[in-house]
This record gives sequence, C-alpha cells and structure tokens, in this order.
Amino acid sequence: MPTIFILGITGYIGGAVAVGYKRIFPDYEFVALVRNEQSIPAVEAIGVKVVQGSHTDLEFISEQASKADIVLNAADADDLDLTKAILAGLKNTTIGKTPILIHTSGTGLAMGAPTGNFDPTTKVLNDNEVADIRNIPDTAYHRNVDLEIFEANTAGYASTYIIAPSTIYGTGDGPVNRISQQIPTLIKAALKHKQAVYVGDGTNQWDNVYIGDLVELYIIVAKLAVSELVPAAK
Repeated sequence: MPTIFILGITGYIGGAVAVGYKRIFPDYEFVALVRNEQSIPAVEAIGVKVVQGSHTDLEFISEQASKADIVLNAADADDLDLTKAILAGLKNTTIGKTPILIHTSGTGLAMGAPTGNFDPTTKVLNDNEVADIRNIPDTAYHRNVDLEIFEANTAGYASTYIIAPSTIYGTGDGPVNRISQQIPTLIKAALKHKQAVYVGDGTNQWDNVYIGDLVELYIIVAKLAVSELVPAAK
C-alpha cells in the first residue's frame, strides 16, 4: 500500500490538504508526525496513523520519509534542518520508485520592502516563466530551503514540488487548526485600535487565496506528481 507522510497536519494548511488527499487517495496509508499528544485523537479520527515526535527528531523523520511514496511538508517553510532530514530519507527510499516531496513555501520569497507603500518598479513574478523563479535572490525569505529542494530534484533522487501560498482566508476543515494566521491578526489589531490599521500610505498590495482553492491546487499537483512516478534512480 502506498504511503503519504505528512508534516504539519495539525496546522491550517496541512490539515486541510490532508483531508483533501484522503478524498482523492482512498487506497493510500496516511501517516502524520504529531508533537502534541492532545492533538492525536483528532488526527486519528480522520483515518490517519500518528507517529509522535517533534521537528527536531531528524533521524526519525528521515526514517519515515524513506518509507513514503509522498511526503507533504506543511510544517515550516524555513526549517532547513528539517528539510534536509526529509530529503535524506527520500534519498534512501525503500519504495522502489522515485519518491515525491510536496513542500509548502510562501510568497514571502517575492516580498518587497515592508514600507506599506506600493512600488511600481517591483517585478511581478510569473510562475510560468522558469527564469523568473530561478532569478529570485538567494537572500529572499524561504529561498535557502527552496534551493535545497530544487537541488534534490535536479539530482534525480526525488520528484519535488514547491507551492508558495499567499495570504490565505476562509475556514479550513483540518482536524485541529482551521483558522489562518494573517486574517485573525489583522482583525485583532483593528479591534484593539478600534479602527482598521495600515502601514505607510497603505498602497501596498497583498495577494490572497481561499483555503478551498489552495487545497485544490495541492490536489492538482499531487495527481500530476503521482502520474509521473518513475523507477528510483540508482
């Protein structure tokens, strides 16, 4: 039975994507790393096997990744050690095929200076243009982790996909956390100051995406990835 190993299932994105994957991969075994013992019953209730541990249990994470057909990392876009542990496991895969990593990054990698003012000279990235992605500065947010993942794909021992969500809104349907971070934070600030707040002249622009639409993107990527599985590289 093929296996999907999930990191971040108790979070907003990871939980919602896990529920979506359960729907399209009914014949897969789902395994998730969970740190908080109190969250285990909720995760198990959606039909996911729990392995308890933290993101610092790197050898254990590598072991779990080595047994998975797909690894979904929705835990931390900036934890390089965690990412290296996942990739180390995928490099030592035991499944007889090239394993898949679907990694959650973020549009912070394209963020401009936090002045609150719109800069008309800022380049708009097009993810259909490979050159745009390759030319993102190495110093950008999340970039050091993303580059490590690109290298794994180039080396051929893992088939890797990176999804970089923008500000997400809407109520998710994951087993634990169903609320976003950014929107509630903005609401709390408005309630505290009794008015909507903004930085600078307030002309800066934020992209946004509905959680349900984001889950559909993860599903499209997963289906594509599975359709392209090939024998493991020697």
